[in-house]
Amino acid sequence: MSNPRKPLWQHKLEGTYRRHRHAKREGEMALSTGTIGAPPACVVANVIALREWNRLVNDPQYLPVLAPVFTSLLAEYVLLTAQLLEGREMAISLRQHRLRLTTELLLSPVAASRQPWPEAVTARPNEFDDV
Repeated sequence: MSNPRKPLWQHKLEGTYRRHRHAKREGEMALSTGTIGAPPACVVANVIALREWNRLVNDPQYLPVLAPVFTSLLAEYVLLTAQLLEGREMAISLRQHRLRLTTELLLSPVAASRQPWPEAVTARPNEFDDV
């Protein structure tokens, strides 16, 4: 099995392009270059996702990689990143809330963890079981 052929842009970039050898491949499909464009509506609705979108689109490190073809892929990435960050913020706020409650009850976090759990509720016998 042979290796896949190099794309024409790579030959031109490396200086190995030869007109007599590669002329018949001129019509090959290539990624369109240009800006990725405006974010979709689902990204604009989420503030964290929009911030991540703008960070990636305006970073010169990612400009050569981002093509208009990858708009939906980038949108999915920034939405998942936003969900991850929101989940972390929620976990931190729950932890802070528990800490505040334990300090209000004058319990240290260790003492609060040693508090006994409430007894399990036993079900009352059902009077219709015998029917």
